[in-house]
Amino acid sequence: MATPRPLDGTEPIDKDELVYRRILVHHYDKTHDHLSPQGFYPRSSETTGISLIRSNYLDEPRPETAAGLGQEGKSYWIIEMTAGSLESAGLSLKPEPSTGCLGHAVIPILNANCIREDATLVLTAIASELPRKVYGPFPGCAPKRRRY
Repeated sequence: MATPRPLDGTEPIDKDELVYRRILVHHYDKTHDHLSPQGFYPRSSETTGISLIRSNYLDEPRPETAAGLGQEGKSYWIIEMTAGSLESAGLSLKPEPSTGCLGHAVIPILNANCIREDATLVLTAIASELPRKVYGPFPGCAPKRRRY
């Protein structure tokens, strides 16, 4: 019998796996349960795709743990979705583990290089309407990154 391989973040993402998208507080209106498509719009740093965090890889798979990975001084809503709901809308996920977060994943079709494309506007609007749970807001705890 083969020894199970340790999880390293490169495993395929199961359709039932929960993923978190961290969005700034102004992209969600709790009173009207309205999630702005801007919450799924690629940031300039998201060159390989918009970032998600696989809940299975958090030490404590709770939304506030995912929010804590965000920048200190900012507050975030955490959008929880299943990988399958994103994939059913044409938004495939790809594992992209990093040193600081083995559970990092991306949606490659939504990346900083396609910001000006009409398809990006359509896909972000679709993503904002998918089934989800919203938690927060929570403070970010990661130190600000210096720009040189």
